[in-house]
Amino acid sequence: MSMLTLILQLGITMLVSVIACTLIGAWLGERIGVEFLAVAGFFVGACAGMSACWKLIKRMTASWPKSPLSEDALREAAKGGSADEMADESPKEDE
Repeated sequence: MSMLTLILQLGITMLVSVIACTLIGAWLGERIGVEFLAVAGFFVGACAGMSACWKLIKRMTASWPKSPLSEDALREAAKGGSADEMADESPKEDE
């Protein structure tokens, strides 16, 4: 259920930020007389939406369990030696 909530929240965040900034850009462009402000507003809204989505994802996934390939697990594996050293220490079959 939390994944569905996250996906819906991401969609609404992107949609609202893009539409709001595009409408504000169109309104400002109409008042000032610059036609391309709606396009600039769209891109500003897209960037703002992506930033908000990134922060939302980081906040929602902070409580999830760490994967085996998390940064902490990789650091622990790195303390044990490099992959080359580990390959050298592996048992070899005699022919």
